[in-house]
Amino acid sequence: MPNRQRAPIGSRARGEDFVQHARDAARFVHEVAHTADVGFEVEAPTLEGVFERAALGLGRTIADADEIAARSRRTMTIRADDRAALLHDFLHALLLLAQVEGFLFEGVEVTAIDEGCIRAEVAGEPLDPARHHLHGEVKAVTWHGLAVERRGDTWRARVILDV
Repeated sequence: MPNRQRAPIGSRARGEDFVQHARDAARFVHEVAHTADVGFEVEAPTLEGVFERAALGLGRTIADADEIAARSRRTMTIRADDRAALLHDFLHALLLLAQVEGFLFEGVEVTAIDEGCIRAEVAGEPLDPARHHLHGEVKAVTWHGLAVERRGDTWRARVILDV
């Protein structure tokens, strides 16, 4: 799996091609109309970037990003059979991180990725009901319409969440 040499979360200047923080998600997460569920599409110039942006789209659906601070970090390694399954399982692991461990994330950096494995660093903090506003329960990352594809020089992903 190729490794990307990247600056730590929060150390890069704003305006670069990589977007890692949930507060920036509104620029690149586009809601998709879907009955009884929430869907979004993201684009990025790299495969790493499209996974980061999809993760931030999920995070934005879970809670308001403005009040989440990067107080601690978690490292995740996920393996799957193909890119779509990898995206599904990565987002599912992030959803469990929020729901089971109560860890809200505001930053995501994919440090390595290939066809069947992703390593990422996630920055955030434990849920504090006095400070964090949750949007409601995200029940699952669905397989319906799930896609990761390259079109020309752009990577795109489509995600539908069961809410």
